[in-house]
Amino acid sequence: MVRVDSRRSLAAYFLALVTMTCSGCKDTAFGGESPMAQGTRGAKEKKTRGTSEPATKPVVFRSRPADEPADGGISATRAGENQGTPLQSILSTIGNIVTGGQQTPGADAGGAGGAGQSGGNPPGDQTITLIQPGPPPCSESHFVPATANPYMAGVAAGSTITYDLAGGGGPDPVDRAPKHNPIQAKIIGDCFAPGKSLIFRVNGTITYDPKVAAINANGRANQIITHQKAGLYGKSDISAPFCALLAVFLDDSDPSNQAAPGPLSFATPQSRDYESLSPGLGQVFFIGTGLRSNGEFHRVVVPPRATRLYFAVMDTYQWNNNLGGVRVQMFGINP
Repeated sequence: MVRVDSRRSLAAYFLALVTMTCSGCKDTAFGGESPMAQGTRGAKEKKTRGTSEPATKPVVFRSRPADEPADGGISATRAGENQGTPLQSILSTIGNIVTGGQQTPGADAGGAGGAGQSGGNPPGDQTITLIQPGPPPCSESHFVPATANPYMAGVAAGSTITYDLAGGGGPDPVDRAPKHNPIQAKIIGDCFAPGKSLIFRVNGTITYDPKVAAINANGRANQIITHQKAGLYGKSDISAPFCALLAVFLDDSDPSNQAAPGPLSFATPQSRDYESLSPGLGQVFFIGTGLRSNGEFHRVVVPPRATRLYFAVMDTYQWNNNLGGVRVQMFGINP
């Protein structure tokens, strides 16, 4: 079996096979006639002059959106080709290279969709999937604990926030740095720069009370809250669902003595369903699960002078007794 060491070499091998095998074809989807076909065309035209040949059927390429971070795919389909054609031979060869000769999941007769034993596609379906990468990671994958307080972003160790206990009856709770700090993203590559867009892959659950069921990073939509101390330590107030995943951009300076910027509101389903968001430095914003209601990714534009991004969780006071957490990773895409 031919070993292909990278996706690029796989594509090159695929095109080379097309050129060599389809020596008598004229296929505009692959750039016209092959050199071998051009050399033999004259002789073939003499033999076939006065006859009509069926037009070559087009190759159709399908791909997922370029900004999807999951492994995407490109498929080439030639409709109506019969078994044993040169192209079928090529597709079969490439399929063996991609799968290593292994049967794909669901390819047995009892699999979903009723596929035959010869492969995962119905007979006559000459579609293969060539793996192509999505956008590269822009950060490491981070676990964000439910105790991550956004107002501790960028502050010095030993900084505290004392909250007023709801209903009294006990000492006022205190959140401390660094114990209750948000998680700073560890940037990979050059995707984190002003004007560039970020998307986020998120999973996990959070709760503020062991007696209350944990919920995903979109938070509790029926409990919209704000920060008890409003804007603090150079970070804005925010209206968002309890337990939602948040984030905030900072520059390299200490935000502790800076004035808090204006608040952002994500109190409505529409405000949380944004396509693109451009928060300013210090403006705490909603990420949630990273997805819109239609399944597309939220896009967040990196603001001018931003050098850091912190992930945190929504609460109104006393983050220190929250439970659970989410895992998040960001990816850079074209604006």
